[in-house]
Amino acid sequence: MTIDELFSRDEKRIKKLYDTELLAKLLLLNYEFSNSKYHNVNATDILNNLHKVKYSKKDLEQIKNNAIALLDIKYNIKVKNFETLDFEKID
Repeated sequence: MTIDELFSRDEKRIKKLYDTELLAKLLLLNYEFSNSKYHNVNATDILNNLHKVKYSKKDLEQIKNNAIALLDIKYNIKVKNFETLDFEKID
């Protein structure tokens, strides 16, 4: 396998893992609020709308900053430049 194929495989695996967790949490939210009783929502609707969230510029900036902080805290990786994906591993 090439490095590109390994990256693509691992990227897909990670996205699938977090999409599975996101779907479970959205199903739980619908259970807690009984949305199906009020909005005729079904599981397929939830699944098909997993990533149809429109974030404001402020929300996107917050997501970016939190991800950078998480890399630092959890993995000891500093993001030197977000746009160019320039990283520094702190030992």
